[in-house]
Amino acid sequence: MKRSVILLLTALLFPLWGLAQRPDVAARLGYPQMVLFNGKIVTMDDPSFESRVGTIVQAMAIRDGRILVTGSNAEIRMLAGPKTTTIDLKGRTVLPSFIITH
Repeated sequence: MKRSVILLLTALLFPLWGLAQRPDVAARLGYPQMVLFNGKIVTMDDPSFESRVGTIVQAMAIRDGRILVTGSNAEIRMLAGPKTTTIDLKGRTVLPSFIITH
């Protein structure tokens, strides 16, 4: 009985310990210069030769001309600092990795 209680407590508390060890994304990366949110951002991350475009996310954080992170509106807007430019896409589509190579 005692062993099963200890095992159960360990199983319940172990995930919380892992979350406590995770560094804050904003502190690790610094504040983004720009946040685009409330849109359809096509990541073009599908490496297959099929006609899939990859993951479509709601928001994206940018700093120094590079994409820091993509995700939901809530996740990305939390990263914005006091000087971050925020742009409401109002449902528009963005293709950040579309590069013409001709």
